[in-house]
Amino acid sequence: EAEAAVVPEAETPADADMDRELTRGEAFLLKLKQGGITMIFLLACSVFGVGFTIERLVGLRRGVIVPTGLAEKADAFWRKGQYDRVARLATSKPCTLSRMLSAVARHRHSSMADVSMIAGDIAARELKNHMRRAYPLAVVATLSPMLGLRSEERRVGKECRSRWSPDH
Repeated sequence: EAEAAVVPEAETPADADMDRELTRGEAFLLKLKQGGITMIFLLACSVFGVGFTIERLVGLRRGVIVPTGLAEKADAFWRKGQYDRVARLATSKPCTLSRMLSAVARHRHSSMADVSMIAGDIAARELKNHMRRAYPLAVVATLSPMLGLRSEERRVGKECRSRWSPDH
């Protein structure tokens, strides 16, 4: 009797693909596909978030609010009694501090409480403008976790339906 040799089945290309490790790009695309349409919105939120963060980092440098050396220069002018030069700092070096110093110099004969209130109002108004420009980041920070939860809820729902469906 001839003994039949057991020949292992040849792997199909699909089997070979299942055994190999995925590259990062392939793994990313697989996760995107598994997450469905929600993942596309989540990806868009991430791209917008990075874009707005870069814009804020570029737009909100120290020089926009308090440039290096400006306070010392204004202090030197003030000590010499050159109040007009302090007032002109807002046009020569446009920033939050120079506008505050200019207002202080123009209202130097007013009460300390009034001058303090004026300078505080200028600072608050300018910082409010910067905060308004950061609003898109708050939207992205709010939407991203919700979209992630929605994606996870869809995944768990599909798994539960397939596991406990009457056809299973």
